[in-house]
Amino acid sequence: MSAWKEILKTVAPKLGAAIGGPMGGIATKFIANKLLGNENASEEEISLAISGATPSDLARLKEIDHEYDVEVLRIQAGDRADARAIADKRPQMVLSGAYTIGYLGLIFGIMSGHLVVPDNGRDLMMGLLGVLTAAQSNIIQFWFGSSSGSKDKL
Repeated sequence: MSAWKEILKTVAPKLGAAIGGPMGGIATKFIANKLLGNENASEEEISLAISGATPSDLARLKEIDHEYDVEVLRIQAGDRADARAIADKRPQMVLSGAYTIGYLGLIFGIMSGHLVVPDNGRDLMMGLLGVLTAAQSNIIQFWFGSSSGSKDKL
């Protein structure tokens, strides 16, 4: 990995992580715009600016990292709001309700002993239960939201 990307990962960790991932192009344009005032700056221009950065430039890079984080959170909040603002929520309500009833029924069946899982299928059932629990969590987050603070605690 090039030296400027290592510096970026150290000084601005969120941008450094974004550069190496699927958001790399967006993060690069964000850095170019905020650091150089030209979102179309080349990677070489960004490299020169970061590699030769003064302490005040590095402090500015930390600020840019925070601005990037705030922008990403704003976009994510808008995306959740758009998903919840669907005009006709009946299909989502029906699917969410049916899934939740089935999930709770499965849990009740296992816990009450009405659903007996053979020993050779226990591992498979526990894996399936884990997947179903994760999906149930997504349903709850869709309807009630999730705070970015809870995500940051993980």
